[in-house]
Amino acid sequence: MTPHDHDRPIITVGVAAREHAALAFAAEEAQLSGSDIRLVHAYTVPPSPPGAMAAVYGIDVDGSFRKDGLAVLADATAVMAAEHGGVVVHTVLKQGRAPRVLAEASASSRLVVLGPDDSRPWYSRLFVSRVSRTLVESAGCPVVVVPDSWDPQTRCGHVTLLIDCETVAHGPLRFAFEHAARHHQALRIIHLQESDCCLVARHDTADRIVELAASGGAA
Repeated sequence: MTPHDHDRPIITVGVAAREHAALAFAAEEAQLSGSDIRLVHAYTVPPSPPGAMAAVYGIDVDGSFRKDGLAVLADATAVMAAEHGGVVVHTVLKQGRAPRVLAEASASSRLVVLGPDDSRPWYSRLFVSRVSRTLVESAGCPVVVVPDSWDPQTRCGHVTLLIDCETVAHGPLRFAFEHAARHHQALRIIHLQESDCCLVARHDTADRIVELAASGGAA
């Protein structure tokens, strides 16, 4: 692992096996924002039954999980070197549940990038929590979930932001405007409403936030 240059921002990628679209998205964002990439893989060791097996049969269960995690990081690092060679990459392997590990990493990140949980087979989900759903509620920075089908060569020409009636979305608005500006894309804002009463209550506030975000001001 290369020592971090603390003057450069960090984009953290929660790495699972063969999620190359997430790596490509993170690499593009790193190049546009002058950031380094931090590849993070979290693993958990099952409780006592495997531990008992290790004691009886001499199997290093923890070492086996670490070895698998290192292989995932090595594959991701190889993809980054082959396809995105201009990006500085750091790797982190840590024992713990992925949402907690990535939430901790988000405190020193400008962005956290993940692949979709639903790409996991059903039997894998028995042991791995739904990371993205948990992380978006606990992370200290924006979280982007990249579908496996995402291709930077076939993207559309705009960023779409959905605003509901329950939340004054300062953070999402600011992130959407900045993302659209970096990529020289149009921003399309869709305001979802559940009732006329809700719309009246939130209309002025939402318009004011959009105005401030468009002008670069702080809400």
